[in-house]
Amino acid sequence: MKKRILYFGNLLIISICLLIASCHSKKTNTAINIPKQEQVFKEWLRDTLATIKVNPDKITDGLVKSQFVVADDSLLVSELKDYEFHSKRRSSNKEISNVISLLKEYDEIPKGNFELSFTTKKSYEPSVIADFKYDFVAEMEDIVIQTTQTRTEYNYIRGRLSDKKVQSLLKSADQNDGLYDFIWEHSKLTKRKVK
Repeated sequence: MKKRILYFGNLLIISICLLIASCHSKKTNTAINIPKQEQVFKEWLRDTLATIKVNPDKITDGLVKSQFVVADDSLLVSELKDYEFHSKRRSSNKEISNVISLLKEYDEIPKGNFELSFTTKKSYEPSVIADFKYDFVAEMEDIVIQTTQTRTEYNYIRGRLSDKKVQSLLKSADQNDGLYDFIWEHSKLTKRKVK
């Protein structure tokens, strides 16, 4: 009986030692080599800008200006595109369609003729994740709708409209001037006048 207990005791100790040995692994270096990431990004940027110079955007169908802005240290590049659209014309431009769809969701499309202008900004910078060349952020700025009576400016945050500023262009126009917040509660939109 003592032999059996001793045998199982030794077997248990050996099993625990093997388990500990198999769980112990070499430390891996998970730290990111930032200078290497920066170098990878700069190489990607050089190749990308060379391709863009050969194939620039065509200024048509609502796109009125396209430019790349590179930071002095070459660690941030932004692609800025300005768009203009008039409701009397049709457009097959995807960016214009997306903004009009967003404005429809908020019931912000004017009933009469209007002009729409906005800027898209796509920013690229070195990624903090070693397997990626860059991090990417897409934003919209300066979304403006103008009719013969009003000018409305919208703020865009994380894929949604956050508020609007309405300015009457006619002295006798309705006094809808002011700042309005867009609040979503349980899939219902509320437009609250702030000032």
